[in-house]
Amino acid sequence: MSINIRIFLIILITLGLNSCAYFKKDGKESKDENQEKEKLIKKSRPNPDLGERQKKYEGTLFNTSRLKKNNNNFDFSTSNPLWRATLSSLEGVPLQTVSYSGGVIVTDWWTKKGSKESIKIQVNFTSNEVKASSIKISSFKKICDDSNICKIASLPQSFNSKVKDSIFDQAKTIKIEQEENKNK
Repeated sequence: MSINIRIFLIILITLGLNSCAYFKKDGKESKDENQEKEKLIKKSRPNPDLGERQKKYEGTLFNTSRLKKNNNNFDFSTSNPLWRATLSSLEGVPLQTVSYSGGVIVTDWWTKKGSKESIKIQVNFTSNEVKASSIKISSFKKICDDSNICKIASLPQSFNSKVKDSIFDQAKTIKIEQEENKNK
């Protein structure tokens, strides 16, 4: 026999003998092993008791405790001045992604008529407060030639600052309106 066949047979026999160690002599598991398996299965399953779930959510249909602040205001997108101001500033621009829970608004590529340049803006929200560090603006320019080969580059920081200023002007106006309505 060749050496390769001998090595193959030795490996095959070794694997066969090792796999035999995993089988029980009588093919049945002991009572203790069954109990251990049941405990593991119960631990991995979620608790189906609806009463406990209801207590967990304090009797509400959905948990609003994480939406509340100390002053009992709700952080819905309609009450967030930065969010509303951003949507107002980007009015008329096609939006690709709008995720309030993810804190991001991304426009689709858009262009003015007759231009070969397209612009895309991404606004990331880091906080609900109306302050400069609460949003981060990223913008990109795509220029395509006649053969439809496109190049993408970041727009200068001055463009991002103009967008940010526009958003904050709107946010200040919205915040003032909210305060006036609250005082009525």
